[in-house]
Amino acid sequence: MKVSHLMIGLLSLVLFSRAELATAQATAETIAKTGAEKKDPPSEPVSVENGKAALTPKNTTIQFVGLHTGDEPKPRTGYFSKFKGEFAIDKRTNIPTAANVEIETKSLITPIGRLTSHLQSPDFFDVEQFPKASFKATKFEATDAPAGKYKVTGDLTIRDVKKRISFPAVVKVTDKGAVLASQFKLKRSEFGIIFGPDRIEEEVTMTITVGKPTPKVDVE
Repeated sequence: MKVSHLMIGLLSLVLFSRAELATAQATAETIAKTGAEKKDPPSEPVSVENGKAALTPKNTTIQFVGLHTGDEPKPRTGYFSKFKGEFAIDKRTNIPTAANVEIETKSLITPIGRLTSHLQSPDFFDVEQFPKASFKATKFEATDAPAGKYKVTGDLTIRDVKKRISFPAVVKVTDKGAVLASQFKLKRSEFGIIFGPDRIEEEVTMTITVGKPTPKVDVE
């Protein structure tokens, strides 16, 4: 299955040391240029109209990967298939200025049907009680503007818990449109997702890609 990587970052405040930030930015830049896997094509720019790019599953991927503990971690990959948002770009400078996305948590999907149902349950996202998750970026701070590298800061809300987070991103803007790539880690317990601490790793890897559609997931 072809896997396109992105998922907001999107669990308390995530702070990177200089070394960690550099590593995460390098990973994001690789995703933006070549895709998360070698077989993936480069991202396709999302058109910007009046300084804004509309974000939908047709042009953006929000992905998360969790790990089981033990000798065989068995990574579990999931996506959200319904969300909407905007990515704002300064028309004069091509600098990103804002971003927001609202996610329908019930749209969570994985390749394993039983896993999807469990992640939707009160043990994890509790989609019936908390049908929405959201992220609103409040600041894009250039760390290497010529290379399109930024530290993004904003408010992430999951299970009605709002936390300020920061993560690295690579943004490229041309006359064809904009792409964004980011990969970082979040602590699930900070959003009240505490199920199975002795079986499931605390950190979840998020990959966000503006410029790649959410992949079709074949469910077992």
